[in-house]
Amino acid sequence: LSSLENHVQALISCVPAKDGEVVDLQPLFFNLTIDSATDFLLGQSVSCQGSAVGSPAWEFSEAFDHAEQVLHKRGELGALAWLIHDAKFEPACKVVHDFTDKYIREALKGDTKAGRYNLLAELAGACDDPIQIRNELLNVLLAARDTTAGLLSSVFYLLARNPDAWNKLS
Repeated sequence: LSSLENHVQALISCVPAKDGEVVDLQPLFFNLTIDSATDFLLGQSVSCQGSAVGSPAWEFSEAFDHAEQVLHKRGELGALAWLIHDAKFEPACKVVHDFTDKYIREALKGDTKAGRYNLLAELAGACDDPIQIRNELLNVLLAARDTTAGLLSSVFYLLARNPDAWNKLS
C-alpha cells in the first residue's frame, strides 16, 4: 500500500461502523493530515491516528493543537498579544519542540531513510542549525495539516448536505 493509503485506512478504521451514527470527522482529518504531512516532512509518520491517549503521538498532537490555538488568539490581538497568558502554552511548545528535535538530531547525524525524499533530510543537508530546521518544519507542518484538514472537513460537510452530489460520486 502507498503511504497515503495507509493513512486513509487508519482514518477509516477510526470511523464508527454503526449506520446513522453522527461522526465528527474533523479530528480524524487533522490526524490524517498530520500523519501524512509528517511522513513527507520527516520521512516517517508520527502515527497520531488511533494512537492511545497518553502515547507520545497523542501528546504531540494535543500539544500541537493547543499551541496553535493560543498562537491564533495572540495573532488576532496583534500588539495586545501580551494579554493572553495560558499556563499550558509553554509546556505544549516544549512537547512539540522535544518531539521534533528528536527527528532533527537524527537527521543532522545523517540518520534518515535512504531513497525516500523528505524535507527534513534536505534541510539537514543545507543547514546545521537545529532551531532553524525546527522552525521551517513546524511552519510547513502547520500549513500542510490545517489547510488540508479544513478542506476535507468542508467537502464532507457540504457532501453530507447535498445527497445529489454524494450520489454522483458513489
